[in-house]
Amino acid sequence: MRGNVYLRSAATALLAVVMTGPLSGCGYNTLGSQDEAVTAAWGEVDNQLKRRNELVPQLVNTVKGFAAKEKEVLLKVSEARSRVAGAGSPAQAMQASNELSSALSRLLVVMDRYPEIESNQNFIRLQDELAGTEDRLSVARTRYNEAVAAAEAQAFFGSYASLYQFVFLKLLPYQRVLQAVLQERDVLASNMKIMDAGTGTGVLIRILYPMAREKGLSNVVFHAFDITPAMLDVFHRWIRAEGAQDSVSTRVQDVLHLETLPETWNDYDLVVTAAMLEYVPPESLHTAVAGLLDRLKPGGKMIWVVSGRTLSMRFFVGWMWRANLYTKGEIDAVLAKAGAEHVEYLSFPRPYHATDGHMLAVEITRP
Repeated sequence: MRGNVYLRSAATALLAVVMTGPLSGCGYNTLGSQDEAVTAAWGEVDNQLKRRNELVPQLVNTVKGFAAKEKEVLLKVSEARSRVAGAGSPAQAMQASNELSSALSRLLVVMDRYPEIESNQNFIRLQDELAGTEDRLSVARTRYNEAVAAAEAQAFFGSYASLYQFVFLKLLPYQRVLQAVLQERDVLASNMKIMDAGTGTGVLIRILYPMAREKGLSNVVFHAFDITPAMLDVFHRWIRAEGAQDSVSTRVQDVLHLETLPETWNDYDLVVTAAMLEYVPPESLHTAVAGLLDRLKPGGKMIWVVSGRTLSMRFFVGWMWRANLYTKGEIDAVLAKAGAEHVEYLSFPRPYHATDGHMLAVEITRP
């Protein structure tokens, strides 16, 4: 029975969350109109959409000269282009853009029936320009999705920072589970440099700092970042209460833009991260993981704890806390794409062994 402590505690935590009102009311799915990063990212998407819309009529007119009877396919391309031009919101523009991409793909497939067009220089030029525009549009859309995710996470946790601390540090055994894993791995030594990526209210450093002090370890330096100032404000109160100002440095930071970190935030012996990566767009997760691994010194280790996609976690963490959940197979694919080597999945020690599956813990060593 003790092994199910995490799930039993979730019922209590659920009651506390329900009593505060639905979490979706904080505007997690609403973009702030003043968010400069989101606005700038959408501007680049819009530029590429407009450029593609300029090229489409030229392509249609060129194709008509060789395949006038393909009226239905050509009409669908023109209609999709009109929907992109008439979109009233980013969501509508994205949907219309997908439809136009599909229509263009069908058109190019049809063109295989007309080998004579393959030698037309205007068609070749337009095809190349469209391909380049599609590539730039894909990059721009990814960056836009990343900016949106960052803005939404910041707004969400900015509204619920204190509640997050109450649920995950007080009601759930989340901190105790992580502490059991870190103690079993014996990750600390003197003269270590440690990064807590996505520190939130400081769960991991609340574990590691006292452990280092109890062991009498000297010169252990902690760097911690989070995208949400309100979460760091809660953490700062703990830092002051512990008198840890000389050992713990913090900053507001997006994990997808680690290039803006100070030069001294590098060459870590240990990088620890939990929860934060669950709010990165799934298509960008490997980029975030690779960026963190690059911050390690040779032989350094990264410990990543992520919520598994089990039924209970889908409801409590996925639905209520709007997190992306992953299976072990999906994590394997992300790690491979990030170029991770020397990967080891960790088992949760008793009494938290039943947490396996509900939470995944992985240790990566940089060669």
